[in-house]
Amino acid sequence: MKTTVSMIVFLLFAFIGGESRSYAGLILNLHDNFTTVEYTVSGHLDGIVLGTPTSTGVTPPANGSVSASTGELLILGDSASYQVHSVTLFGSIATFGTGSLQTTTGTSSGDLFGLFVNGGSAEIWLPSGYQGGNVLSATGEWNGSLASLGLTTGTYLTSIRTPAGFPIAVDTIAINISEAPEPSGFVVLGLSTLFMLKRRKRKA
Repeated sequence: MKTTVSMIVFLLFAFIGGESRSYAGLILNLHDNFTTVEYTVSGHLDGIVLGTPTSTGVTPPANGSVSASTGELLILGDSASYQVHSVTLFGSIATFGTGSLQTTTGTSSGDLFGLFVNGGSAEIWLPSGYQGGNVLSATGEWNGSLASLGLTTGTYLTSIRTPAGFPIAVDTIAINISEAPEPSGFVVLGLSTLFMLKRRKRKA
């Protein structure tokens, strides 16, 4: 009996695995640093989910942007041009705060990345020439804080999928937002370091 049940479970998973795929996707980390919000972008998006770009070689705007209440953002990086992909949402774009659309200023390097609402679907902006599966990477900081940009701490997942009629493949964009350490933590760390240095000096 156990063997029969195990075989049914195996065949079920094999069938599901043959019809759909899931990817680790792209990860954006936003970290409050009191007067700035530091960010990193890492990971990749799959070409099957992205499809063919609807436009290429577009010149980036002068500044990035963020709209936490609609789940949209643009990280400029230092890409000279970008391409647009109209993608199908698996659910809806995850909002990550209460802030309205704001221009972001600050340092930025690496690959451009944008996520925008487009009716019931979404637009993803990527560096011109991007091929699905290639690694995306960017670092930088926005002037301001989580509070001033209206960002709420937490992890927010937006999933995109292949259009209807195609075998299901799903990719995920994860936005992780974290607070700066409490000032008291820095004090404790400083005192601990000072104590250790004094102990070493006495032993010497």
